[in-house]
Amino acid sequence: MKKTLLKTCLVLTAGLGFAQEKATMIVPPNAPMQKEFGNSISMTHNNHMVIGAEFEEAQGAVYIYQNNDFKKKIAARNFDEDASNFGSQSVISQNWLAVGAPGSNGAAGYGVGKIYFFFDQTYNSNFADEPTFVLEGAAQNDRLGREFKMENGWLIAKTYTSGKLYVYQATGWGSNSQWVLKSVVTAPNNTGISSFDMSGNTLVFTTLGDYWEGTNGDMFVYERDWNGTYTERYRRSNDGMPSWATYRYGTKVAVSGGTILVTDENANSVEVLIGGGNYYGQKDVLSLPNTYVFGERLAVKNNRALISFIRPDNKRYIGMYTRSGNSFQYLNDFDYSNTKIDNQSAQHKITLGENDMVAMAIKDSPFPGVYGNDRGVAYIGSFSSLTKSLTDSYEGNNSAYEATNLQVDMTYKSYINSTSDADFFQVNWAGGPLEFVLTDVQATTRFDLVDANGSVLESRTIYSAGGTATISGTYSAGTVKVKVSGSVGAYALTATSLHCDTYSGEPNNTSETAIEFFSNSGYGRDLYGAILTSTDEDWYKINKTEDNSYNRNLLISLMNVAKDFDIHLYNEYNQEIARSWRGGTSDEQIFVEDLAVGTYYLKVRGWAGNNSPDCYTLNVNLTSNAASRIASDDEVNAKEFTAEGSDLTIMPNPALSGDVVTISTADDVETETVSIYDLGGRVIETLSVSASGNQAKFNLPTLEAGVYLIRSSTGQARLVVE
Repeated sequence: MKKTLLKTCLVLTAGLGFAQEKATMIVPPNAPMQKEFGNSISMTHNNHMVIGAEFEEAQGAVYIYQNNDFKKKIAARNFDEDASNFGSQSVISQNWLAVGAPGSNGAAGYGVGKIYFFFDQTYNSNFADEPTFVLEGAAQNDRLGREFKMENGWLIAKTYTSGKLYVYQATGWGSNSQWVLKSVVTAPNNTGISSFDMSGNTLVFTTLGDYWEGTNGDMFVYERDWNGTYTERYRRSNDGMPSWATYRYGTKVAVSGGTILVTDENANSVEVLIGGGNYYGQKDVLSLPNTYVFGERLAVKNNRALISFIRPDNKRYIGMYTRSGNSFQYLNDFDYSNTKIDNQSAQHKITLGENDMVAMAIKDSPFPGVYGNDRGVAYIGSFSSLTKSLTDSYEGNNSAYEATNLQVDMTYKSYINSTSDADFFQVNWAGGPLEFVLTDVQATTRFDLVDANGSVLESRTIYSAGGTATISGTYSAGTVKVKVSGSVGAYALTATSLHCDTYSGEPNNTSETAIEFFSNSGYGRDLYGAILTSTDEDWYKINKTEDNSYNRNLLISLMNVAKDFDIHLYNEYNQEIARSWRGGTSDEQIFVEDLAVGTYYLKVRGWAGNNSPDCYTLNVNLTSNAASRIASDDEVNAKEFTAEGSDLTIMPNPALSGDVVTISTADDVETETVSIYDLGGRVIETLSVSASGNQAKFNLPTLEAGVYLIRSSTGQARLVVE
């Protein structure tokens, strides 16, 4: 479908909210009720994910995904009849999958618990159906596997009879691997460990206090040496503080690099500590108004964080944060559904991938009648795509020359600091239709499209909170800038690449309905279109009505293709005279030297039914410049297919597939082979010939009707196949 250049238009919709991109819902295949899918969730560096379902098939199972694509299920009943609650905890890290079964019985008695290890040497989550190694609890009711962390060949597991942390290291490779106990970490004064996390050589854990006994909650940082022994390096002690204020300090803890988050349940907040070695300084305290149970779940990784909480509507929310300096800036809620978690008691888990992915799971589904009670669901999405925040640290974008770069299809949140403040943004655009949406304004706000110097090209004003302004149009390659100003308050801004099918131009599926590209001496103009279906074709008309030194050559370029698209050039008699059909998403180009006056037609189509809603860029130029088309080893210049001269005589011509074809030359034939090319310059087939004197013969293979080039070492000529 072809899109012509349109005048920029602005649309204002009062009271219309902008819909934030939502995460993708994951429901287990063939899911029965009450399996507690989502009891655990973990992601690894290449977006592979494991989700536990501890009641699946009675003994439990785990489901493995890549992004939101299901790969396989591993069920405990297939390899251990004593396994119980398999999937209560599961962690995937590099080529290891560890799954806990804390209800399992063992040699030491009931409920010792087990951790099963599955190995994948491909690093592609191709785990075997049976474990490589199994750890077993040492005492009855140890519940080993209920809570553990794993990273880079190290695993730390908590047991519930002693409250201690057991440190294991992987040795060997593949089926010969073992997990060896290296050390045991005991909290000072033998107090029970409440929450713990690990990152590299750093272990962070907390111990809760007791209000009635007058004890406080504390946080400890330990570091691991080469032998696997942990030593205390830092302690965040609340001694001296009243126990009523600190006994619930440390209900949850999370660490990534030198950043630690600690939940202070008494204060309904999360503390941020940053440092390393022997010192971690309190840098900030995070909280949100009108929330409670703030920090019930924590996750932090690579300067991103997730914090769960409940709002007055009695629904759980997952707040998304990004690090800004020594603190974390709240961006938005993890929007995983049209409704939030309705049930306060619904158990949920959250995780961050090594890259940009974020996921959460709810083991007892809050959507009765839709997915079934207690069935469980999970959600996965891109952190940066779900929301993007601009804070005051982005200031300095107060002129067109200082504009902040926007990424397309991402929502940016920012703030007008004063009535004299103006925020400029820009998109470095490849060309095509683009839309800007301004929403979530707090008061009267002006929204402008501006040029490179900041001069206003189009303008619209939003007069009420919650209104939405839209600027959309088609823009040539370059920088497109907008400006936000007005009353003090927050707003959200999104730049969206529009699909070409939102514009007129169809149907241009035949030469009769072709869209005229340009006449005579246009010097290259980009148009944008899309091949929307497997049968869609886009046709364009080129009229050359006069001949001069400035427009003698024709250069056609197809660029920015999302799939394998080809271009074909026809004369006014609908005869193909040139073609470009490079593989994959390579640019296509046709160059015709000394193009005769006349009408020509250009067809864009998808190879083998390829199609995409994404816009391609098409450029046609009549020029005096010489150029050569993009060539590969099996292509020849398109000009050769339009040459009038010929060095060979071919009989019969036209010919039918299967005919014996004779080629004749002025001199004796010395070649042993001939090659057949299509009009795009691609070798169709190379054939052996039977030569005698100045003639050679070969059997014409099965070919589609059309014009071909026959080439030998002594010359070339056209052959028409009927």
